Amino acid sequence: GMELLEVMKERYPQTPVVILTGYGTIKSAVDTMKKGAYNYLIKPFSPDEILLIANKIMEEENLREENRFLRQELEKKGEIITQNEEMRRLKELIEQVARAEATVLITGETGTGKELVARAIYQSSPRNKNLFV
Repeated sequence: GMELLEVMKERYPQTPVVILTGYGTIKSAVDTMKKGAYNYLIKPFSPDEILLIANKIMEEENLREENRFLRQELEKKGEIITQNEEMRRLKELIEQVARAEATVLITGETGTGKELVARAIYQSSPRNKNLFV
């Protein structure tokens, strides 16, 4: 059991591992949890216990996924939200420009949203992991 846990944690670190054993001790439970087991069940255990653990694992994974999604949404701050047709065309142009390997010069009056457009291009670009300058 312990060897399999170590292999699983090495190869699939994000996969929750539940140890099922017929000969459990407090020490082995503590050691197993320290090595990364999600949970530890000693036989006999009920199907309800396994369902409870499986549901908890799924809930936690759903929360992690929601957290990832919300973090991505937060990174999109400055995204242009509009129902105006001209602004929709601008958003489409931003998406096209963001994919291009080209330098972009944005001009306009003060307060017209040049920085907002620049940030939108940056966020939509495959290079968005680099610094925004």
